[in-house]
Amino acid sequence: MSCPFFLPQHILDSSAWNPAPRLPLGEAWGGTCCAPPAGPFDPREDVVRELCNMGYARGRCEFFPAGTVGDAIRFSMRKGATEPPSVVYVIERDHSPIEHGDFDPGQTASILAAQGRAFIESHKRLRES
Repeated sequence: MSCPFFLPQHILDSSAWNPAPRLPLGEAWGGTCCAPPAGPFDPREDVVRELCNMGYARGRCEFFPAGTVGDAIRFSMRKGATEPPSVVYVIERDHSPIEHGDFDPGQTASILAAQGRAFIESHKRLRES
């Protein structure tokens, strides 16, 4: 369940975690925070690991907007998924679903789309290893 304002851009080394937790996007991702009104920025790696990758940053992250509807985005592969992969997303608030749907990998300019593509990329990489 990554932060709804986190734009994943590159894989992080997961050896900083021992053992590595089950990560919402499959692997640890580095990237950009798109929450501040002043514009996107790249948070410190510890913030990315604990808040951006894990979600539920409301009240813990100084940049998380107070009036935001969702706290986290969760992705899941449908069983028996083939190519292209069939992925569903759930946007949560207070650990309860508030929106869900089928993820369309063809979506372009949105954080949901970027996170969905990161999830699929990690899933493929982990399945191959």
